[in-house]
Amino acid sequence: MRSGIYSSGMIATYNNNDIVLFKTNIGHSGEFFDKILENRDWDLPVSILMSDALPSKEPTGREVVWSLCNVHCRRQFTDIQVQFPEGCEYVVGQYDKIFLIERETKNMTPDDRLNHYKVHSEPLFSEMVNWIRDGLESRLIEPDSNLGVAANYLLKHEAGLRKFLEVPGAKLDNNFMERVLKLVVLGRKNYYFLRQKPALPLLTLS
Repeated sequence: MRSGIYSSGMIATYNNNDIVLFKTNIGHSGEFFDKILENRDWDLPVSILMSDALPSKEPTGREVVWSLCNVHCRRQFTDIQVQFPEGCEYVVGQYDKIFLIERETKNMTPDDRLNHYKVHSEPLFSEMVNWIRDGLESRLIEPDSNLGVAANYLLKHEAGLRKFLEVPGAKLDNNFMERVLKLVVLGRKNYYFLRQKPALPLLTLS
């Protein structure tokens, strides 16, 4: 039996315009995406879906290019940077360089952006992955430590994290969705008390 309430969001880009959809229920995001995609014309190209790496986010009804959020991966290391400053500093530093390169692509077409990523970002990403893999194999990174958990997260999800380097239009992160979804979550908390008079001023301010 499921418990809890989940808020799922989707931002679809069409003709350079963003369409934002939300749903709050007991269902998982993957089910929400399946419901949206079941009406998509089969003649259209395969959709590119960006999310974090939770299995419940992956649709099962239609084929998608599942691209994973690199900010979520970076956070695995920033959260433990006090414990493992040297190892985390390197990974976070590599990601910071990649995000600076991403800013340079703001006005580029998807194909031009991909080419820019391949030239400038791909070497940084591959160097980071190789550094992590070598650290685990040499035991300089203890696999059972928090740093090892973060390192294995990156290696486990490398294929999805790399999609921005391989697929035109694939995003580096889903920060836009995260920012928009916070508004829905804040509203959801206020709506718990919707039918109580003391809540009305709070709802007016929210």
